[in-house]
Amino acid sequence: MTIKAAIEQLSTRLLEHYDERESKQIAQWLLEDITGMDRVRLKMEEQTILDWEALERFETASIELIYVRRPVQYVLGWAPFLDMKLRVTDGVLIPRPETEELAVRVQDYLRRTTVKKPTVLDLGTGSGCLALASKKEHRKADVCAVDVSEVALAIAEKNASELDLYIKFWKIDILDREQWIYMAGEWDVIVSNPPYITEMEKQNMSPVVLQHEPEGALFVPNDDPLLFYRAIAEFAWQALSEVGVLFFELNARYAYETATMVQKIGFSDVLVHNDLQGKPRMLEARRSADIEIGY
Repeated sequence: MTIKAAIEQLSTRLLEHYDERESKQIAQWLLEDITGMDRVRLKMEEQTILDWEALERFETASIELIYVRRPVQYVLGWAPFLDMKLRVTDGVLIPRPETEELAVRVQDYLRRTTVKKPTVLDLGTGSGCLALASKKEHRKADVCAVDVSEVALAIAEKNASELDLYIKFWKIDILDREQWIYMAGEWDVIVSNPPYITEMEKQNMSPVVLQHEPEGALFVPNDDPLLFYRAIAEFAWQALSEVGVLFFELNARYAYETATMVQKIGFSDVLVHNDLQGKPRMLEARRSADIEIGY
């Protein structure tokens, strides 16, 4: 079987679960991983016949993608995030493009800040993507990452080690206020992509996500969609430095509700930003109205 035939076969079979664009993207991604070729080289070599080892990997992965319906990132064992390649496994949330946009905003702040050794706290780190992007941008930054999941922390630590980025990892439940003492300090940045999808929104989600990604990293009760946002904002109000900035990834449905809540806690210049799709998906808020955040 040639590379071209493998891509066409798999993308056609994936149409049952994904749209045409996603199906082609997943098939291409899998063949890039199997062959070790980038997208351009793969196109140039599309008539190359897969060897037996590559063909066996292709067939095994196809079964997982089509019949087990595992996300391609779990099948491959990694996911791209900005210019990094991060390990992911069952029990660890797969980084999304909108989280990359949030990471870029944090990086922009770190690039412009006049603080020589900024402190960054990532709450609900998952794969470690936000913490790692922050540390990679500002090597002198003191970056710490928190999660309640031991599985996620183990993967995040492995990602940090493989990228040669030093980050402190702590197992803490942000909803347990008694544990806030372990994160006490003056943080210049607190960033979080917390659980924010309500139970009633499940019906609009892909079965691939629902069957495989960790519920604890995704969902909140219908009657309290701001559960994590409220806890994190209240903690951040106590823990941020005078130049401190809070960054959130948002549930677009509750974006302005979240912004109002953050303002009521006391934050200044609360800004809601649209993502590349035009949806309100990011928030930033300053601890003090008298401090410029750099952009």
